[in-house]
Amino acid sequence: DDDECSFLVAADTHATTNLRRMKELFTDQVDPKQNNLFCTIIGDIAETQPEFYHKVDSLHDDFAANYPDKFVFYPTVGNHDVTRNGWALYNMIFGASTYISLIGVGEDDVYDMFIFLDSANGTLGKRQLEDVLPEYMEFRRNGIPELGLQKPRHCFVLTHQNFFRPRATSFASNFPREEQYYLLNTFTKYDIQTVFCGHIHKYDDRIFGGVRYTTLDALSERNSPQKGMVIKVTCKKDGTIQQEIKYYK
Repeated sequence: DDDECSFLVAADTHATTNLRRMKELFTDQVDPKQNNLFCTIIGDIAETQPEFYHKVDSLHDDFAANYPDKFVFYPTVGNHDVTRNGWALYNMIFGASTYISLIGVGEDDVYDMFIFLDSANGTLGKRQLEDVLPEYMEFRRNGIPELGLQKPRHCFVLTHQNFFRPRATSFASNFPREEQYYLLNTFTKYDIQTVFCGHIHKYDDRIFGGVRYTTLDALSERNSPQKGMVIKVTCKKDGTIQQEIKYYK
């Protein structure tokens, strides 16, 4: 249905020599029966060694070559991606770590906005907080007039570091406390639908300030040997947003 938008979210693949689940994620994304517009891994894509990143790069290139009109992968960076000078590897393969994607749905210039933020170091840092995030939030509130775009229908934020922990009765995060309060308030103020996170290898799903915060368990074979988590998100024609948890063995 052209009026619906589906995508796949995963986190913490921690790729080494076994890329079976990552390959399954990519395969599900290009499967025409599933109608997934893109897939994303929100940080800790690989353990930071050149040979592991070369395997990820090779798998990514294979899908891009074999499905040039279908394969769409949006990564975000995690703390394991930048250890041992790993940022150079990540940047060489995937490029920027902070960006937005605008995906049109249906007719009449309706689109959804996806904001990818770099929290690999446990903070967004000065540039993202003072320049990038305010600009993206203005896009959320007013659209992008220079592109002739109205306000987006839905807006999602995807970043590695989590804001909450399972069963926690208070905030639990690596973000500095003042920054965490600012981000939580900002996401509420600008009507963000869902914030997707990873990092802690535990599933958590809650509403805070009218915003849904979904933290994913790891997709990694090593960290989740029994089953790895993937969430299929579908933005329905009636405006509702549905999450379906899938498990890869």
